[in-house]
Amino acid sequence: MGMLICFLPWLIFWIFIARNDVQVAIYSGLGAALFFNLAAIARKQVPKALQLGALFFFLASMLIVLFVDFHTFRHWVNLASALTLLSITFFSIIIRKPFTLQFAREMAPKDKWGTPEFLRANYVITWVWVGVFTIKTAFAMLRLAVPSVPVWATVSASLCVFFAALKFTFWYKNNSKGFAECSKEDRV
Repeated sequence: MGMLICFLPWLIFWIFIARNDVQVAIYSGLGAALFFNLAAIARKQVPKALQLGALFFFLASMLIVLFVDFHTFRHWVNLASALTLLSITFFSIIIRKPFTLQFAREMAPKDKWGTPEFLRANYVITWVWVGVFTIKTAFAMLRLAVPSVPVWATVSASLCVFFAALKFTFWYKNNSKGFAECSKEDRV
C-alpha cells in the first residue's frame, strides 16, 4: 500500500479541521483509518506504522470527544495530530527503522534492503517527514498562541508543506541510488 494511501485518513481529517468541523474530522479520519487497516489485514498484510498510528489517534480522539471534554479537546486536536505524526516518524528513526522502509521494501528486491544506499535513502526521506511534522506542529502551536490566526490558514500552510514533502519523496525515490535497482514501474 502506497504512502499516500496511508496518509489519506490524515488528509481527510485536515480538510475537515480546516473547516472547523472537529467531530466530522475525527469520525471521518477514524472511518478511513479503520477501512485501510482492515483492507491491509484482508490482503494478509501487516498494517504499517502510519496506519496503526492513525487508527490509535482517531480512536483515542473519538473516546476523548465522547467521554471526556469535547470543548477543550477541539482546541488541541490539531496539535495532537501533528505531535502524533511527529512521534511516529521520529521514533522510527530512534529505533533505526525509518517508517519509509515499510513502503520501500514493497518496491525493492530483497537483496537491496540492507544496502547502505537503500537505508540512507530511507533515512533521508524519513528525516524530511520529521521536518514536515515539526513544521506542522509549529503551525498548530501558532494557532493556539494566536487565536486570531484562522484555522484554515495554518492547515493550508501545513498541507502545502505536506505536498511538497510528498513530491520530494517521489522525486527522491526516482533519482536516488538507494532505489536505483527498482524497476521503473515500481518507482513511480
